[in-house]
Amino acid sequence: MSKRRKNSSSSSSSSSSSSSPEKKIFINQCDKYKEERQSEIRIHFYFKDLYIGGLPEDEFLFYLHGRIQKAGPCDLLQISSINKETQTIDVAVGFKYDDDALKVYQGKVSVKTRDKLIPVLSKVYTEMLKEQGHMMKEQQSDYRKSQQKELSREKEKPQQYIPTYNCTNITNLDNISKEQLYIFGIPKEFTIEECITEIKQTYDLVVKPEGIFRSEKVGDITYEYLELQVERIPCQQILKKQPLVLKNISLLCVQKKKRTDPFNEVLKPYSVILSGKVNLSQVYAHMTTLGGVLFHQISESKYCVIMQSEQSIIDLKLPCSVDIQKVQCQVIQNSDFTMQMARPNLNETTYNKIQEFKKKQEEMKLARLHSSSSSSSSSSSSSSSRSRSRNKKKKKYHHKKKH
Repeated sequence: MSKRRKNSSSSSSSSSSSSSPEKKIFINQCDKYKEERQSEIRIHFYFKDLYIGGLPEDEFLFYLHGRIQKAGPCDLLQISSINKETQTIDVAVGFKYDDDALKVYQGKVSVKTRDKLIPVLSKVYTEMLKEQGHMMKEQQSDYRKSQQKELSREKEKPQQYIPTYNCTNITNLDNISKEQLYIFGIPKEFTIEECITEIKQTYDLVVKPEGIFRSEKVGDITYEYLELQVERIPCQQILKKQPLVLKNISLLCVQKKKRTDPFNEVLKPYSVILSGKVNLSQVYAHMTTLGGVLFHQISESKYCVIMQSEQSIIDLKLPCSVDIQKVQCQVIQNSDFTMQMARPNLNETTYNKIQEFKKKQEEMKLARLHSSSSSSSSSSSSSSSRSRSRNKKKKKYHHKKKH
C-alpha cells in the first residue's frame, strides 16, 4: 500500500512539472485511496424533507440505509439538516460506485420508504453527469430551478454541522431496539416460515422479522398467537396498514403497552357485540368494510367482532346501529371478553366458512333452476300429450259421423 502511495506521489510531482493536461478534481472528493472502480464523489445526492416523527435519527438512518442498499453499496449516509418543528431531516447519500448512483438518478432503481424518494443531485455529481453526457437538457433546466430553490431555502436555515453517520455501524442489529407484535387468527396449517416470509414481502421489510408461535391459557380462554419481533419503524408500518392479510385470511395484529398486560384486557378495547337477525356472511361483508377482522357467532342473532384498531372502534361511535341488508343491528362495546383465541383450522376460519356458504348457495340456486327447468319441460310434455289425445278423439268422432 505504501509502495502504491509512493508511486502516486512521484507520478503526481512529475506530472505537475510536465505540460500534460490536469485531471479533473471534484470538490467533495473522497479523501482515501480507493480501487479504480470506486467513486471519487463523496456525496451524489440528497433526499429532502424526510419525516421521522419522534424516532431517534440513528434508528431512522438504519431503516433508510437498508432501502438505499437495494440500489448498491452506500459509503456515506449523513444528516445534512434537521427541522425539529416539522420533524423532518435532509440526508446526504454517497454511493460506493457511480454506476449505482446513476441507476437511482435514471429511475432504474427506486428508493422507497412509504413513498418513492426523489433524489436532489449534488452540484459536483451534476457536473459529472454533464461531462459524461448522462444529463438531458430538460433535466439541466430542472436542476437549475431546484438549485435556485435550494439556495434560497438554505439561506433561511441556521448553519449547523451534523456529523457523518458511519454506514459500517448501522448493520449492527443489536443496537436497534425491537418491538413485539402479537398476531391472532393464523390457521394451524400455516408454518412460521410462511408467515414471516409473507409479512416481509407484504410490507417490503428490509430485515426479516423474528417470530415464534406461543400459547397461553387464562381461565377458560386459550390464546394462541405469533409473537413477532420487528424494528420500530416497520412495526408502525404494519400497525398502520391493517388488517394484516395472509393468503386471504384476515389477522388481528396488536401491541401491548406492557409485556405483563393480560390479553383479555389488551383485546377488550378492540371487541364489539353485534345483535340482529342477520347471518354470518352478511355480518362479515358489512363489518369488514368498517374494520372488522375476527368474527365469532355467539348465537343465531348475536356476534362478537374484533376490530383491527382502536381507531376503528372510535369511528363506530358506540353504541350505534348499523343497517345490514335492511336489518337494523345494534353494536355495543364488549364489556367482558370471553372469545376463544386459539389458532383455527383453515376450514374453520370465517373466510373459508363464508366461501363454503356461498358455494352451497350457488349449488342450491343451480338445483332450483334445474328443478324449474325439469318441471317446465314435464309440464310442456304433458300439455302436448293432452293435445294429441284431444285431436285423436276429434278424428274418431268425425269418422263415425260420416258412416
